Amino acid sequence: MPNGNSIGTHIYIAHQQGASKEGENYNIDADAFSSIVKLDAGINWRFSPDIDGEISAGLARLQFGPESRSFIDSELMSGMINARLFSTWSLINGEIVPILNYSFIQAPGIDERNLITGMGVNVALDRGFFWLGADYVYTVERSHDWSYNNKTGVRIFTNSDVKGNWDVKEQWGGRVSFGIERNIWWDWFVIRVGGMKVLTYVDCQHNDKNQVIKNKGMPAAGYSTLCPQDGNYFYSNPNGDGTWGDHVGFGIGINVEEKLKIDATITEDVIFRNPFQGTGRLLSRVSATYSF
Repeated sequence: MPNGNSIGTHIYIAHQQGASKEGENYNIDADAFSSIVKLDAGINWRFSPDIDGEISAGLARLQFGPESRSFIDSELMSGMINARLFSTWSLINGEIVPILNYSFIQAPGIDERNLITGMGVNVALDRGFFWLGADYVYTVERSHDWSYNNKTGVRIFTNSDVKGNWDVKEQWGGRVSFGIERNIWWDWFVIRVGGMKVLTYVDCQHNDKNQVIKNKGMPAAGYSTLCPQDGNYFYSNPNGDGTWGDHVGFGIGINVEEKLKIDATITEDVIFRNPFQGTGRLLSRVSATYSF
């Protein structure tokens, strides 16, 4: 906008037909369908020369399993709201950033609520920047196991069971994260590294009804992974297993005249590999954006 404020919207749509195996062939199966439709919008508002605020909200429809579900289905709808405030502090040559995020996610066999609130610090460096953040995290997840389509023998997901029969995983605790990015050697070459450590207290309640198909007394197709065991325990994210939630990430970027930006994430165990073996991946993610 002419006054410096910004608004934006984002739409994401994905559909995929699934198949079941019959002999040596795979045939399209209406019970193996997946779909995502998401719409969100946000605004960045300039309250003063030193304070900016932004808020965004969105709705999503997540479906997998049987295809025959109506588009407006309360059991498939999810929502989220995110807010941040950027306050410039000349004392640190950077910004203080409080955040508040809330989301509820619903899909067949899944129900999740997430609340995150915290504070971050952005500090400008020579040819780069540094950031540090600390968050309080509260999450409640509910899930139940897969079941079979008795006619085809295909694994499906269903919401037919009441939620009182589901596994429940509740966790709360803290998360600390940091990152640093800097141009080195050339103005167009960027190197970055980031890390995150999570420590939460988990209360898991596994429901034995998930172990059998309802009214059949047969083993379920797959067990819920929410609660590998009952009881209470502390959780910390893994140090380096290649997932999004592990400990440290390292990446490089190419910035061509602030127009074309290419980013790549380096596989974390690359420094422990034998370069003459030729196995494994060097990059775990590559992305590119172009600004007109």
